[in-house]
Amino acid sequence: MKRTGHLNAVEEPFEGLFTQGMVVHETYQSSAGKWLLPGEVRFEGRDLVTMPAERLRALRGHRIGVVFQDPSTSLNPVHPIGAQIADEVSALAAYLQTRLPGPDVTPEQLRARSWWRGPDVFVLVDDYDLVTGGSGTPLAPLVPLLGQAGDVGLHLVLARRSGGAARALYDPVIQTLRDCAAPGLVLSGSPDEGALVGSVRPQQRVPGRGTLVARSVGTQVVQIAVASIERPAAG
Repeated sequence: MKRTGHLNAVEEPFEGLFTQGMVVHETYQSSAGKWLLPGEVRFEGRDLVTMPAERLRALRGHRIGVVFQDPSTSLNPVHPIGAQIADEVSALAAYLQTRLPGPDVTPEQLRARSWWRGPDVFVLVDDYDLVTGGSGTPLAPLVPLLGQAGDVGLHLVLARRSGGAARALYDPVIQTLRDCAAPGLVLSGSPDEGALVGSVRPQQRVPGRGTLVARSVGTQVVQIAVASIERPAAG
């Protein structure tokens, strides 16, 4: 590898370069912290296998890193997010279509949701404003299912920044969620964005405090808290 700092490797899973990349990310360590692979992984003349953890953390993500080409487990930062998840979302939508109730489903089955078997599906999208782009939203295949999400076991959770949220109300996914009166939580933000969920505008609040809008509770102020935070050891 020359001084460009780039390496393009094409290989089968668990071949040599893939394994070396996992060593960089400390994936091949036992619970006791011992390496599960023999040999060396050298970068700029230094052996990463024997390098102290503090020095390796300083390199990882800054001077060296690995991007796993599998959008079901990780994303490539040099490609648009939407393009990487489009196939997975389309496949999910096709699977959920098979759960839609047919004409032979009885009212009792509808109430019990017993005409299909399998797990509920949770789709969690953080930073939704980064997922959408000029080509639209990669979640578009799910839009026709949102009105019957309860019937097919679909749960969609979207989170995005408040800046520019007013313009995002015309996004087909968000618009459909609003039409379905889906619950929404408005956290701290500028009131200039206007009403985002129901008639609720954002306002400046302390971290974690917001306004919850849901059919079951109406409109109420809530405080979101983290149950526990793992802090690094001192020193």
